[in-house]
Amino acid sequence: MVTHRVMAWVAASAALYACALMVASTRQPDALSPARVTIAMLVYVSFAVILIVRWPPWLLAAVSTAGAVASMAAGTPDLLVGPALVAGMFVFSLRSEKIPGIAGTAAVIGVLLAGHLVFSLQAKTGWSDVAVVPWTAVAAATGQAVRAVRAHQAMLEERARRAEEGREHEARRRVQQERLRIAREMHDAVRHQVALISVQADAMGYLDSPPVRLLDAA
Repeated sequence: MVTHRVMAWVAASAALYACALMVASTRQPDALSPARVTIAMLVYVSFAVILIVRWPPWLLAAVSTAGAVASMAAGTPDLLVGPALVAGMFVFSLRSEKIPGIAGTAAVIGVLLAGHLVFSLQAKTGWSDVAVVPWTAVAAATGQAVRAVRAHQAMLEERARRAEEGREHEARRRVQQERLRIAREMHDAVRHQVALISVQADAMGYLDSPPVRLLDAA
């Protein structure tokens, strides 16, 4: 089971990295410099390791954001790291409560905008390096929506489970009450029969007595 999970996360990260390379080579071939490819590879490897080891989900957002800022420092739009950032924000938001999720999303967007002001304006790459910001917000909102749906589904399942347990408890209680009623009726019937037998035995004792005893008794 653990091996399957590891292979699944490695395959997912590799597929995401391959898609990012394909998109970057199509839209901006100069983004595939050795330094930028290395940055992206480190981000995707860290992405897979965090998921496999089950470290806190905020590390996904932190690592991918750091990779995006490093790409800005290298003077290129984050075409390679962008998919990892979007996926990381989705997982982070999916596994976080509402307030921490919103705060984390705001922090990531703030860091991206600050990185744009520090690095990209000097490199004159325009606003293409922050094109991932709206997708980051959409991913975070989607994660929270999926989390809310799961929570609602879990609440409905819990209610159904409690209702089923209540019905089973009521059925057991009724069976127990019926058994007690039958036991009381059987006890009353046996006691009545014992009393009847006792009366009949006394009557037979008088009938079997000699006439003298009967007259004396009279």
